[in-house]
Amino acid sequence: MKHKIYLDNNAATALDPRVYSAVIDCLAKDYGNPSSLHSFGRESRALITRARHTIAQYFQFKPQEVVFTSSGTEALNMVIRGMCSGSGKGHIITSDVEHAAVYTTVKLMEIQGCSATYLSPGLLGAVTPDVVKAAIRSDTRLIALMAVNNETGVKTDIAAIAAIALEAKIPFLVDGIALLGKDPFTIPSGVSAICFSGYKIHAPKGIGLALVRSSLKLQPLISGGEQEFGRRGGTENVPGIVGFAEAIRILTEVLPAASDRMLALRNQFEEGLARVIPGMIVNGTGPRVSNTSNIAFPGVDGEALLTALDIEGIAASHGSACASGALEPSRILLNMGVPVEVVNASIRFSISRMTTSEEIQRAVEIIAKLVQKNTRIV
Repeated sequence: MKHKIYLDNNAATALDPRVYSAVIDCLAKDYGNPSSLHSFGRESRALITRARHTIAQYFQFKPQEVVFTSSGTEALNMVIRGMCSGSGKGHIITSDVEHAAVYTTVKLMEIQGCSATYLSPGLLGAVTPDVVKAAIRSDTRLIALMAVNNETGVKTDIAAIAAIALEAKIPFLVDGIALLGKDPFTIPSGVSAICFSGYKIHAPKGIGLALVRSSLKLQPLISGGEQEFGRRGGTENVPGIVGFAEAIRILTEVLPAASDRMLALRNQFEEGLARVIPGMIVNGTGPRVSNTSNIAFPGVDGEALLTALDIEGIAASHGSACASGALEPSRILLNMGVPVEVVNASIRFSISRMTTSEEIQRAVEIIAKLVQKNTRIV
């Protein structure tokens, strides 16, 4: 049986064994409803409180500013809709290379009466602070941008944009999902809210969170009980919260060494491919996060190459997992200005701290063999 090589970590990551143990222990022992007053409920509530403090300390936020959700998508929706729904007025600044969780939600806000500016990043792969500043209007009520593009790995200058937002007194929402666990970072004071997802950092699926400054007032996306300080109704996913907190705690032990190692592996991967496939193109010219390579193999059909790679035991993707199955060219790459024939020949490879050098070397050999053999895979 061939050894499978997983290079789709921007779609989902394997559970860290320590996270797995924490989740299983919680599932077995802590089944009380955290809102119940009896001892079972209090024990579950104590686990949530402990997890909230762990996460707040890591990000240097207040515990009451940590809001648990079912996913990063819900967290982003919570902030965008919580700020923009209902009024029918106001202007949103975003980009046309955002994840669908932001891009589609802003489109829906336009239907409800908001206006929006979709900034284009060009081949750089991220919008620049000057472009953001120039887009601000008197009625701008929200800036919503990603810290790292999930398809190309290109970083946005969040610190500079946060300073602009702070000076203009405009709330700034950051999609931090593709950043967390990759490179160390701090959250500038000009960031009003930032969202993360558990299963991107070796925690379970079904858990996300938003860090929301106390000064930012939101209408709840999910109404009901008074859970999450009245910001998100519904009984909390205690095992997921415990697992997410453990995954974040582990980051204090593994970063920045894991970032350096992932960067070394990414360089090994790209340099190895470049030696045997001279015409390959790395999409996104801006600085990138340590784990992501979006590579075009001109003359090769990307969908067919993905199928061939899967047969060989290598998992990669065309782009965002949320768009898989659509069989359409990547909106992200097209909006960057990448020619459609290059977009169709592009594959995203994303590694994790669990990826090995041996796997990278083997992947280079297999990819090179397939591309060289099938300059026109159909």
